[in-house]
Amino acid sequence: MPRNPDPNGYTPPQSGPLTLLPPSWIPYIELIRLDKPHGIYMMYYPHVLGVLYSSTLTPTPLSPTTTLTLLARLLLWTILLRSTSCAWNDNIDQDYDRKTARCKTRPIARGAISTLQGHIYTAVLLPLSFLSLADLPIQATYVAVVSYALMAVYPFGKRLTDFPQVILGSVLGSTVLVGCYAAGVDPLSEGRVWPSGGLVVAVALLVLFYDTMYARQDTADDIKSGVRGMAVRFRDRVVLLLGLVVGGVGVLLFGVGWLVGLGGWLFGVAVAGVVLGLAGIVGCIAGDIGGDEGEARHFGWYYTGVIVCLVAGFAGEYLARVGVV
Repeated sequence: MPRNPDPNGYTPPQSGPLTLLPPSWIPYIELIRLDKPHGIYMMYYPHVLGVLYSSTLTPTPLSPTTTLTLLARLLLWTILLRSTSCAWNDNIDQDYDRKTARCKTRPIARGAISTLQGHIYTAVLLPLSFLSLADLPIQATYVAVVSYALMAVYPFGKRLTDFPQVILGSVLGSTVLVGCYAAGVDPLSEGRVWPSGGLVVAVALLVLFYDTMYARQDTADDIKSGVRGMAVRFRDRVVLLLGLVVGGVGVLLFGVGWLVGLGGWLFGVAVAGVVLGLAGIVGCIAGDIGGDEGEARHFGWYYTGVIVCLVAGFAGEYLARVGVV
């Protein structure tokens, strides 16, 4: 077997769609993680929640056809949001990435894309993402600006604070409001602030849970390189931390359902599914089932099931309101 000439251990893709592209294009696809779409799903579901939740705030929810069309629009925005965020984050974090086993083969870290090229790429993606929101209510764009501002700060949070996951959670939590405004509903009008705020914070905590769990596999490298985060700060108390997060998410989702007057779909599917699923993950961590690397590889799928329950609960409430179920 020929020796891999890349000192970082990078191996070009040997199969799949990327092999059909010119080699010079591959680093740019890898930089925005199009070859790893699970991140798109994780950034997309808060938008879906926002659209579905908005139907519970108005007596005339959008029709299923209109809702599906809107969700398709928001999927495009999500892909561009994630792409821009990855390009920015990897450029800022390139020195840290070179010291982390999992990240050292990323395009900028390994030198396949220069710092300047990375910034130019980000500058091209940014306006394209806002263009995808054109013709939607302008409030959706206003919130998107806030989401991007928080995302721009996120990589610096790893240097200045032990709580970058709070920043990341705030980014995705804010996109719940993007979904609401895109559906033509003001989630912050009188009487809606508390349930809407509760849903935003619940999503932020769900992101915090996942990112802290995921980051545990990098704890040893992060300590050596000086990367700060909740997985490092609470490495000896992570079960307690995640347990408190599960409780907080459950209380918030229950509060949203109670304040808005939702029914069995929300409580029986979303609240119960999320709490039981997350509690199961915490139990596995407490029992050291799978180890840190196993958590990232396997528990990510369990977490996906949790999100499916959450979205299904709100989808059931929406379908009940439009008379489908």
